[in-house]
Amino acid sequence: MLEPRALTDIPIDRLALLHFQGLQGVHPCVVKSLSAEGACLEAAQYYLFADEFELSFDGFRTTLWCRMVWRNRHACGVKFVARRAETGYSGWMP
Repeated sequence: MLEPRALTDIPIDRLALLHFQGLQGVHPCVVKSLSAEGACLEAAQYYLFADEFELSFDGFRTTLWCRMVWRNRHACGVKFVARRAETGYSGWMP
């Protein structure tokens, strides 16, 4: 039986950037598949340590806030979530 989620994932193999709050700079990844609810990412293992981070396809003109759902070596699955409200957080700009 096919998992319903698998029917909505679109394979894209597209380069993107990650930003982790509290860690300076941006980090490359490859978005392997994408859906309206989330994505499958591949990156160097040490980039996939955070439970939440920002993902951007356009140099951070726009971002998607991601929450880690699963990890497996150099890949992870994320769910797109609304950004948390944080006192004093002014946003990140490259």
